[in-house]
Amino acid sequence: MSCGPTATELAQIQADITNLVCDKTCSIYRKTKTADGMGSATEAWGLVETTVVGMVEPSSGLLQNYDYVIGSLETVQLHLPIGTDIEVDDHAAIEGQTFNVHVVLTPRSYQTLLTVLVAELK
Repeated sequence: MSCGPTATELAQIQADITNLVCDKTCSIYRKTKTADGMGSATEAWGLVETTVVGMVEPSSGLLQNYDYVIGSLETVQLHLPIGTDIEVDDHAAIEGQTFNVHVVLTPRSYQTLLTVLVAELK
């Protein structure tokens, strides 16, 4: 007998939580470098994917744990669907605001959403 949800049950739970929590659209951009033929490179931001996202204020404990990364930046916690392609230093554009990704939290057993910490670019 298994102690936990089956893969099918977990996928359904993840879909249900995503539908409940992720109420905004998010475009994720990643910086790429292209050689310019002159010995240096040109940087550009390319769209990685567009998905849904939920935004919440991070807990004080979470902010303390990652103080060495985010310092005094005004930080927001994003919840994204499992499988979203997002990395540290990506940009997340949500409703006219652009955020820089500072922390991608490590997946856990039976994870229902991918969680990242971001700060608005100003």
